[in-house]
Amino acid sequence: MKRLALCLLLAGPALLNTAAAASCRATVTPWLDAGNDASQDEQPARALPLFERSVQVCRAMNDRAGIASGLLGVGQSLQFLNRYAESEQALLEGWAIRQTLDDGDPGRENMYYPAELMYLYRQWSRFELAWQWGDTALAAKAKIIGKNTVSYGTSLSNLSGVALQTKEYARGLPYARLAMDTWARTSGENSTDHAWGMRDVGVLLLRMGRMEEAYGYLEHAYRIRLAAFGENRTETQTSITDMATWYTLTGNDSQALSFAQRALAIAVQRSGADSMQASVALNRLSGIHARLGESGKAWQEAEQGLRIRQALFGDQHANTVSAWQDVALTALADNQLGRAEEAAGAALVHCREVYGDTSPACSTHQYAHGSTLMALGQYQQALDAAQTAAQLAVSGSQPLADDEVNALLLAAQAQAALGQQAQAETALASLVARLEKTPSAPAGLLDTVRQARLQVQAARTDISDAGLRALAQEAATLAQQLAAVRGVSHPAYGLALLGAAELNARTGDTASARIQAARALAIAMANQQTLLEARAAAQLGALEPDAAAIFLGKQAINALQATRAGTAGLPVPLRQGFMRQKRAAYGQLADRLLDQRRIQEAETVLAMVREDDFHNLVRSAPDPRTTRLAYTGTESAWQQQFDTRSAALRAGAQALALAREHQAQGAAQAEEEWQRANAAMTALVDESTTALATLPAAPVARASPASGGKAAPLKRGVLHLTYLVTNQRLRIVAQTAGKRGSSIYDVTIDERTLAQRIASLRRSAQDPDLDARADAQALYALLIAPVGKQLNGARSLSLSLDGVLRYLPFAMLHDGRHWLVERLPIMLDARGSDGKAAESARAPSMALLGQTRASGELPALPFVQSELRAVAKIEQTAHVPSQVYLDGDFTAAALQQALPANSSVHIASHFVLRSGMGKDSYLLLGDGQKLSLAELAQERYRFAGLDLLTLSACETAVPAGTDDTGRELEGLAWLARQRGARNVLASLWRVSDQSTATLMSDFYGALARGKSKPQALRQAQLQQIRAGRASAPVTRGLTMLGAASTGNTHSHPFFWAGFILLGS
Repeated sequence: MKRLALCLLLAGPALLNTAAAASCRATVTPWLDAGNDASQDEQPARALPLFERSVQVCRAMNDRAGIASGLLGVGQSLQFLNRYAESEQALLEGWAIRQTLDDGDPGRENMYYPAELMYLYRQWSRFELAWQWGDTALAAKAKIIGKNTVSYGTSLSNLSGVALQTKEYARGLPYARLAMDTWARTSGENSTDHAWGMRDVGVLLLRMGRMEEAYGYLEHAYRIRLAAFGENRTETQTSITDMATWYTLTGNDSQALSFAQRALAIAVQRSGADSMQASVALNRLSGIHARLGESGKAWQEAEQGLRIRQALFGDQHANTVSAWQDVALTALADNQLGRAEEAAGAALVHCREVYGDTSPACSTHQYAHGSTLMALGQYQQALDAAQTAAQLAVSGSQPLADDEVNALLLAAQAQAALGQQAQAETALASLVARLEKTPSAPAGLLDTVRQARLQVQAARTDISDAGLRALAQEAATLAQQLAAVRGVSHPAYGLALLGAAELNARTGDTASARIQAARALAIAMANQQTLLEARAAAQLGALEPDAAAIFLGKQAINALQATRAGTAGLPVPLRQGFMRQKRAAYGQLADRLLDQRRIQEAETVLAMVREDDFHNLVRSAPDPRTTRLAYTGTESAWQQQFDTRSAALRAGAQALALAREHQAQGAAQAEEEWQRANAAMTALVDESTTALATLPAAPVARASPASGGKAAPLKRGVLHLTYLVTNQRLRIVAQTAGKRGSSIYDVTIDERTLAQRIASLRRSAQDPDLDARADAQALYALLIAPVGKQLNGARSLSLSLDGVLRYLPFAMLHDGRHWLVERLPIMLDARGSDGKAAESARAPSMALLGQTRASGELPALPFVQSELRAVAKIEQTAHVPSQVYLDGDFTAAALQQALPANSSVHIASHFVLRSGMGKDSYLLLGDGQKLSLAELAQERYRFAGLDLLTLSACETAVPAGTDDTGRELEGLAWLARQRGARNVLASLWRVSDQSTATLMSDFYGALARGKSKPQALRQAQLQQIRAGRASAPVTRGLTMLGAASTGNTHSHPFFWAGFILLGS
């Protein structure tokens, strides 16, 4: 910004001649002169103590005029040091003093104080106050020195700068033009002051999209400043940055990069690497590198610029808001989705704090936040954000056309993702027509909108084959245009190629689709663009035979997992949204693997899709967000070739980027270097395309690779069913003990429908007044009937479950005559543990821990005491040592001691599980303390080595408004299994106190008679079904889902079906 140095007003003979007899002027003048010199040299830290000393002396002499003059210097120095509150205090005090003086204002402070306050509030991002004091300064200068003066032009210029920051370009342009004309008259045509005015006008025109007009002003100002000052001055540096911006917006990346690099070098030399000037230059470089496809470099530059501005200004400042925006967009381009979401959210929050909730200045930040939400699969939220951004962009006095277009494009993309195809197509067609009539639109924006429109048009259900072929041809043409403009290794070209490949694949032109997808994959590898790599590998894999398809599918999944790792710190809904939009790739690979009977690998793939809310508690278990798929046989050889080729492509891209930098710097023979690097990169992409499109034929691998140990063989008479949920179907893999191979059955049902049916069954199962058999029979037909033949010859059923099926009590599935548990024992196969060496079996012993008292909203459990006594008696009869810890004896210390000292531990109490919040989920101890799930996950609670952990305390607390969570399996029971407990008996819902006591007694009684654990649970459940005794409605947890009538009997599934056995 342009401002006058205070040396023009704080000292000089004129002021000394007007001093009163008791004036401090004679004493402070040398300090004021030295302070002025320091200010001119842009050294406010040296100037400040000189001005402060002058104020101190003038206060001692009670010279109010001297105090006012000194405070003006203090206020300006503090402002330069970004100490805004202190600057405001000094300036307002000085201004108040000046208003009381009647000395003729020989230093013209009545105009300089308002000007200085305008500067302060502009820098402080308090723009309304900046406008107010700017208008006051203009009025004062017009009165005191007249409008035809340099100083008056300065205030006009600075008000145009306020308009630039608030994006009120039309409001600022008249001020800038008037300032330019004023300086032309007062300082002369083509003077450095005149150059300031031309620069202000040019920047505003640039932001208004009037590119050619802007260039004339900006280039002229740059030439004047370069001739007058050389490069090593703030004015020239500002013009160099302006030129970089102009070339960026017009698509001349080479010139933009050259100017931006010069701006950064000058800023660092003049002001230091941590200066605001350096941050501005880094911002410009970041934007250019992002356009060039160098997203990693762009992101790091943006992060560096943000760190500088946070140190200088804090977060609640306009300069820092724009830096957060740069980080958000570059992180998004580099597939760093977690950081992008964090930065976009921060930019929007701080923009609203600085400018207000409805300011047009926040439209770009609203758009960036919507873009990150879109990338994370939050389509409705993205649409809302985009529509808000579009409204903000046109809400000011000067519509922000480019901001509005970007927002409308995002809104259309979100509509398409939400299935609102007609609205999206109409919006995109309108945008294309609008941009075709707007020559000043940012480079590449029209092509981006056209690509989006192609994808939406292709999704129409009524599109003909001819129409699809026409779209494929148009997509290929757009891709080639991008290659000509951006280069053959640019990610935007790869993305456009992939769109064309998808369309060609649908037309049946697999040859073109294969080449396009392979080239897109090569470009993704060169730029380390994981999302583009995943999509390209998946598209190419869909065109390949089995072996190559599986290899490429694994490449796609591992690339997605690399991106997914960056979302680990995000809230669960955002992580789940990202996976929801990407899960088709996981399902496709799982299907391919299952078709080849590679069951273990398929299970691994589908397990990666699940979000494990409690993974952070079970730290030793594999994190599904960071797991990578292993390669086997021929895949390993292909992977080595893939890695070698990827390294070569990355090296080629780095060489091209370095040559581009040298070219921008004007280095000797830089043009030849760039030509060589570009030719080499083109050859690398061509070679890689050919290699990736023609993977050699290879035998299909049939066996899964070992990963985490080979599963134990099935015992005689056991039927093992593996359920794998993919996008549109359920796959059931049946394995029978003693038989080689497996049978696979496909059930056509999507996961959403399956979840709804399970939820319906759970509701009827948990209300003893409802008949659950209809829901149970419907699910039996889906899940058990397909394997009916194998079931007929089985004596025991082992289940490996996926996704929502983990919350289904299989024991209560009904064939029309019997519950499934009436046919055979059932066990949930949960082989996963922490991978530690298994402890040797302990001698039989049991610890029984329970509490009976009410606690807050949790009711008393009167049957716990009789339950523990009955179980203890059974154990004693079987000569198994046992010890009971009831109420006050059931403490955290007692549990810690019992876990490693016994083969079995039985806990009967309340357990409250709040999904996803380990610190809020807790086990109620007998002494009234709440032992959180997070605490139970700590090493001092040693589950490893337990043969049986019985959680007769398995109460699930359901968040308000839902009743179908079934979270116990993913909570304490699963945690215990992961931590080494061999078998866990747990509950899927809130269970009755009385029926639980009898079921546990029956379970341990059957164990004592020599039954296996699955057989014992079956016997206990059958006893409940047959006994038909009346039940008290008290439950081991919070209030029941519905009010159960005391006339209902234990034969209803509510009383017995909720218990499941996890083991291996």
